Amino acid sequence: MRRSVLAAVLASAVIGMIMTGCDLLEDEVLIDDGGNITQVDSTRLRVLNYTADSTNLIIVSTGEWDATLSDGDGWCTISKTHGRKGTDTIQIFVKENSSTAKRKAQIAVVAGSLTKIYWVVQSAAEEWLDVMYWDRTALQRMGLHGQIDTIRISDNWHPDNLTEYVFDIRGNVLQEKIIENNVRTALIEYEYDESNHRLSSTVKDFRDSLVRGCSYEYGNKGKYVAYSATGWMDQDPLSEDMEDRIVPDLSASHKYWKEGDIVYHEDRTYVFEEEYKLVIYVHRWHHKQGYRLGSKEDTLKVSYQYASGNLLPQKARGYVNNTSYYSNGMIGTMTTKDGEYTFLENLIKMVIVNYSYTGSDAHDIDYYECDYNYNHDPVERRTKYNGAVDVAVDRYPQYQYDKKNNWFLRYEETSNHEKYTQRTITYFE
Repeated sequence: MRRSVLAAVLASAVIGMIMTGCDLLEDEVLIDDGGNITQVDSTRLRVLNYTADSTNLIIVSTGEWDATLSDGDGWCTISKTHGRKGTDTIQIFVKENSSTAKRKAQIAVVAGSLTKIYWVVQSAAEEWLDVMYWDRTALQRMGLHGQIDTIRISDNWHPDNLTEYVFDIRGNVLQEKIIENNVRTALIEYEYDESNHRLSSTVKDFRDSLVRGCSYEYGNKGKYVAYSATGWMDQDPLSEDMEDRIVPDLSASHKYWKEGDIVYHEDRTYVFEEEYKLVIYVHRWHHKQGYRLGSKEDTLKVSYQYASGNLLPQKARGYVNNTSYYSNGMIGTMTTKDGEYTFLENLIKMVIVNYSYTGSDAHDIDYYECDYNYNHDPVERRTKYNGAVDVAVDRYPQYQYDKKNNWFLRYEETSNHEKYTQRTITYFE
């Protein structure tokens, strides 16, 4: 359907030029932005997103033409610099813009005696992208944009099931409601400090009975270092920040506070020992006007619970051998006793592009690899399960985005019936 409409428009444009006998570019140009074909004036192109993006400039001419790109400085490229009589397409590609200033490039197309100038404009990165990853709000860690009030997620295969997230104006997730067959089965609630650090979370069942509670620890740079939990545990409590359930290895924390003219300090070191017990070494000391008054050493041991025969997520961090980070605080690579992880280097959200299981024990997933689109949303996942020869593939060939660049519709490729996931997003503003 889309091709037939485009062909009709192009045919009309070409016929109009031939009738006038001019060797000129058509005054109107066609822009194909990947789903919406529009006719615009001769100098205005769609403003490209600050992420890696692309668009198509469709040239209609009664003669040959040449194109020259200037001011691109390597961030903007075009697919061709020469075309023939008729209809042709220049693909325009831009790399991710990490600057908070928009940028422009210029495409000059010459046909016969006429030169047309087209401006390629790429929007600026959002200011929060300059913020270290561990200082971002939950919304920002999830790669979402704007001041979101609620997100409701459902799919057409299970219309009576949905998950609803409620956020505060700062971007912290306050509630997560899970609804199955129109009945709320779980309610997760979170509390934060003034620095947007999560302090605690609670999980209630459909009877409003408390089934889980968590509290969190942070390091001297605001880096999440540990949590303690009561009740059953089904996932890492920070999993919504990433596509998978990996968080940085445990580290040290430092706290200090003042009481009058005395400054108190508390240093902690987090390590795991046998039987997956977390050992916290605590060193407390205080001083007054530069003079040390006293110190105390403590060792705390925390044993974690089992849930349905599975160890809690802390087990993996107990076997972390090496972790590297990107300059924005995101994880680059992680090596554990049982696996190797590689994370995508980007500005938006933490996503795993490759995971290989290297352990000897039984494991559900042996291998994982993922490809992403310009907005770092997955378009294909290849997963090998339980030593099987075949690799399961999930494909998401199409997304639809709103004006904030958050997707509200994602199509999934299936063998028989159409499946799509929808997100209903409401904003504060």
